[in-house]
Amino acid sequence: ATVYVKGSRMKNLMPSEEEQVQAILDYQEYKKSQVKSILITGHTGNLGSICVEYFKSKEWNVTGISRSSGYDLTSPFDVAEFVNQNKQSYDLVFMTHGIVLSAIAHRSAVDTPWDYVIDTNLKSCVDLTGGLIDGKRLNDNALIIYCSSIQATHPREGRFLYGLSKLG
Repeated sequence: ATVYVKGSRMKNLMPSEEEQVQAILDYQEYKKSQVKSILITGHTGNLGSICVEYFKSKEWNVTGISRSSGYDLTSPFDVAEFVNQNKQSYDLVFMTHGIVLSAIAHRSAVDTPWDYVIDTNLKSCVDLTGGLIDGKRLNDNALIIYCSSIQATHPREGRFLYGLSKLG
């Protein structure tokens, strides 16, 4: 575009090719700085894997933690190790992990299956939240969202105790 500037000749306001490329690079850097970060617990489970796909499609930095990634959220040692090794800070934490009683009832190593369900579905959330706060891994105005399937509020037969453990 050419514009008349008072007191001078016509001036070309169209940026040069170099300026256009620099503007694109600056915009891309700006977009990167706007990318949000999220931690999803139980990221390989039913609800967690859907959340991972969604937030990746929105170009968020997604970090997952679960038993399948080598961290047992019922272990304070594993929680501390994760917080200490992972230097990422988060804008959002989705706690989607959980376990149903029937999934562990057959394990001989678990003496009190109901305690293990409570440790997994409730206590681990408290421990991880404390670790993230103490480790300064939450950005300003970060949100922690405790997620569950409809089983927490409308449990099917045989899942009443699971629902209670997810309600906290």
